Amino acid sequence: MKHPFTFNPETKEQVWQALLGTLTIQTRGKRIYALCPFHTETNPSLLIDKDGWRFRCFGAGCGARGTLWYLARYLKILPPVSVLDAFIKRAWEKQDYAAEQLFRLRGIPPEITKGYGGGYLEQNGINGISGFLFPHPDPTDYCGFILWRPQKGYINSRYLSKEYPFGWIKVQAQKPVWVTEGVFDALSVVSAGQAAVATLGHNSIVPSLQIFDGALVLAADRDASGYRLLWQWINEIKELSKEGTGFWDTIMVCRWSSKDPNEALKKGTLQQEMENKFWLPVYIILSIVLRYRDDWRSVLFPYLSAMPERVRQDAVKEATERLQKEGITVNIPTDVALPQGADVWIAILRAALLDKTHATWLFNQPYFSISLLPPTLHQVAYHAFRALEYNLPFPWQQSPYGLSAVKWAWHQWFRYRLENILQKLST
Repeated sequence: MKHPFTFNPETKEQVWQALLGTLTIQTRGKRIYALCPFHTETNPSLLIDKDGWRFRCFGAGCGARGTLWYLARYLKILPPVSVLDAFIKRAWEKQDYAAEQLFRLRGIPPEITKGYGGGYLEQNGINGISGFLFPHPDPTDYCGFILWRPQKGYINSRYLSKEYPFGWIKVQAQKPVWVTEGVFDALSVVSAGQAAVATLGHNSIVPSLQIFDGALVLAADRDASGYRLLWQWINEIKELSKEGTGFWDTIMVCRWSSKDPNEALKKGTLQQEMENKFWLPVYIILSIVLRYRDDWRSVLFPYLSAMPERVRQDAVKEATERLQKEGITVNIPTDVALPQGADVWIAILRAALLDKTHATWLFNQPYFSISLLPPTLHQVAYHAFRALEYNLPFPWQQSPYGLSAVKWAWHQWFRYRLENILQKLST
């Protein structure tokens, strides 16, 4: 079932060279355009993105878009994926049944299920497994599929491509785009009239940022894993801002009252819950202040310093007003030029030891010096930064699961040392 050309760098370059030899190419600055093969034209309007491995036609009335694999198959540079075709088409034979049942089980309107290529595989499908199937990355250009089995969960085809979020091809000029975790979450948001995609377990937000130019609503599930995923996305956005890519103005965060959008759809509260959106910088401030009641300043500083001054000032003002309405009065600084007092650095070092992202930020601060700390903490700070510099598994190892016994023991020893360090910093 593997697409014979997916994930093969040599073949990928061969396909790229074949496309250059087949299409009429025109370069405009750093952008590559070609005469669109999907309609007749004399002025190239097909924008080709080699790095993103996708294309889109901006010609009037055309709108063709997809991956370069699809373009190569359309131009007969590559053959069709016949084995996968058989599974998809077999599922499509029961598309009406799939649409009816998914409306009953998940509340998804039938026309949306059909529009996204949903179907149903009988038990004689894949190794006797039956379930509801959605092709990916889109119904016309798939190299894999997602299969959902009621009460049993999901099965992804072995070579399912997660380079693109599920549903990305359906998003036209509609902005913003809601980024959810699962297929039915995305389809639920679509049923409310909004554009949505699903990351399918791909933890990075970067592909969605690139495809949709940062105009996103981050809508992870309301559970522990969803919370971790949301903050991973936030930290990626913060790191990108250091490289001059600013998305602070265009991103919102939605926090569900239900577990996820699909549960809200089934409860009849989806539209209401979708109104619970926050501007990303405001959400960051509120979350950190409310979660870290004592140490919020040291935790918040790296995020505030990553924001442009105008964004930082507007976000602090709005967050302060929201907190005051809840009876919480705090003085959130808009000036991120840090004082050089030892007490401030002790607090920030304490936060840094708990989070590698904060430690990296602290390590790069021009104002920081170990000499600012009390002499008893010099050695503690030195070891912490040596661990960071040489990428040792100091306190930042996420989990011992999946590690070898030796690595796990190493992790435990550093964890013990971290507890002693934090105890010193607290006294």
